[in-house]
Amino acid sequence: MKNVLSLVFVSVYFFCDAFQQVSPRQPSTPDKRVEKTRTRVQEARVYVCYSKNAYAYHAYMCSGFKRCKASRGEVSVSEARGMGYIPCKICY
Repeated sequence: MKNVLSLVFVSVYFFCDAFQQVSPRQPSTPDKRVEKTRTRVQEARVYVCYSKNAYAYHAYMCSGFKRCKASRGEVSVSEARGMGYIPCKICY
């Protein structure tokens, strides 16, 4: 009797599962939140030291940036990368 009931239960379970409504898959489009984040990162402002030995861009309160004796500037991350600067190891 137990075997018959378990067989009926398993059959009903698989029968119902096979005919369950499946929502159609949405086309693969980039998430708008990801695009905004990418834009925000590229538009973020960083600080650079315009000396001949400077190689990194910084967050404002970084100790490496505070040591800069030359002129300082604020640029976007993409501009800093375009000038050859890399992220500072202390503040990034």
